[in-house]
Amino acid sequence: MGDKKSRMRKWYDFYIDNLWLGIFVPALSSAWLVLLQFFGSQWSFVDERGVWNTPGKIITVLFVFLHIVFSVVKSFADKKNKTTGEREQIMTEQEKQKSIQGQRVYRTLLEELNGASQAKLAYLEKNISKSNEETFDFVQASTSKEHIRELLNRIQSMVSEISDLEKSKIGLSVIILRNSKSWDWLEDINIDDDLSIDELIDNQNTAARHIIDKKAQCIFWPDKRRGIEAQQFIASEYDKEHGSMGSIYCKDISIEETRAILTITTYGGQICDQDDSHKKTIFSRTIMPKFETQLKIEISLLQMAHVI
Repeated sequence: MGDKKSRMRKWYDFYIDNLWLGIFVPALSSAWLVLLQFFGSQWSFVDERGVWNTPGKIITVLFVFLHIVFSVVKSFADKKNKTTGEREQIMTEQEKQKSIQGQRVYRTLLEELNGASQAKLAYLEKNISKSNEETFDFVQASTSKEHIRELLNRIQSMVSEISDLEKSKIGLSVIILRNSKSWDWLEDINIDDDLSIDELIDNQNTAARHIIDKKAQCIFWPDKRRGIEAQQFIASEYDKEHGSMGSIYCKDISIEETRAILTITTYGGQICDQDDSHKKTIFSRTIMPKFETQLKIEISLLQMAHVI
């Protein structure tokens, strides 16, 4: 079977390289029959009764055989070209959709980051004329934990755009180490509270624990189930309701002595496929660092103002 396909492929390549065969071969057998009708007797291929002799039959059979072979090869070529064309059309459409999604995600990223910066700038401009005596009070006021929550909301919008998940299916949290003694929630959105902060920190099989122990600076499992297998994630009751389908992203966003960890978790849908290295890289190395920098600035200001 393989040899037949190989021979067919060789004939197909020969046909593609010699497109004149498409005109010559179909006409050849027809031309031979016409010539045989008018000149068969003169060329001694047809006797007085109009019957073809053996040489005439052999030549005719050869021409017919060539015509049949050409028809089969042409059919193979047409099918091959159609399949290739359809595949290229599908690939073009997929690339187009990927490009559209990429542009949409990039636009959302710019809008969210610009929105966060504009909000902060507007607040600063409004209060820039405060007297020196009011500076400390202003710093405290401008470093409200609400700014952390606003950033988490913007990250949530970004993840929703990437994953096509509803915001209610996306949980986020920032935990910090207070006074170098105990960990606590700084802010959280849509986080299942069946796992206490102590259980989250003390259990060796959580992503946060791996970050705290400095076994990794970033843990990203687009498929949580793979994270469970690797003993880097524990499914909550809400996770179990969704068959543990979702993604987990955990990143160390500490600044100097202030330890902090950002966690993003999704329920019922993934940020991207586990094996999609391109999207994984874009998310963890291009998109998230922009927001993480903003979070570090806010956490630093909170620390300076002794809010945390």
